[in-house]
Amino acid sequence: MSDSWLQQLYEKRVRQDRSLSILITDDANERGAGKSTLALKLAERFDRTDEGLVPEKATLSADRFRAAYSELPKGSSIILDEAEAELSKYRASSNTNKAIRDVISQGRILEKYIVFTAPASGVIDTDLKSLFDVWVLVKRRGKALVHECDYNPYGQHPLFRKKESIGWSDLESERLKEVYDGLSEVKERRLDGDEEAYEEAEHRSDLREQVETDVRNGLIRDIYGYDKMSQKEIAEAVGLSRSRVADIVAE
Repeated sequence: MSDSWLQQLYEKRVRQDRSLSILITDDANERGAGKSTLALKLAERFDRTDEGLVPEKATLSADRFRAAYSELPKGSSIILDEAEAELSKYRASSNTNKAIRDVISQGRILEKYIVFTAPASGVIDTDLKSLFDVWVLVKRRGKALVHECDYNPYGQHPLFRKKESIGWSDLESERLKEVYDGLSEVKERRLDGDEEAYEEAEHRSDLREQVETDVRNGLIRDIYGYDKMSQKEIAEAVGLSRSRVADIVAE
């Protein structure tokens, strides 16, 4: 994919310090078409942070996706996978469409790479599809068509220009398998009707992550303020990028 239109678009966005948004759907609106696998492979390829694509960068929750987009460092890839798939159609559409609007409205400045997989084409409002940069239509497992998204101001309707075909294989990276397994576990809980327990666990996880982040950031600021360590040395010690440490110190 090194010389593909999609790769060239990504590299252009990196040079321009701009975000990139990708929507993945499939022909038959069915599970098992490989949308999640493709999303993980694209997200891993595009992520430019030191930690790479970790489980915290992939979620089924529109609310968590919105928060992650604002909080994660520049250069991060973020996946919203089959968002709210087991909720009612009204709730799913409301949550996911609002998340998309919120995120894409910030897309010019936050330099993130988002990959969104839809459980069904009807979940995404028609006008929103044109706000994405790229639409990938999965034809069958391992085969998809890539489209450039645009909008016709005269006819007032979305435009989708077919650019290329792409293929992909099953996951081989252990890191990606870990992220995939985490998403699959959540989907199974929802299918089993344990959504309330899942949401409670998600809330506890959010609180725990927030506390851990706050404590870590506080320690970084203290070390930088009272020690003689440079931002580069702190970044190497805690496993973050130097730019992320600079952002934390400036808060």
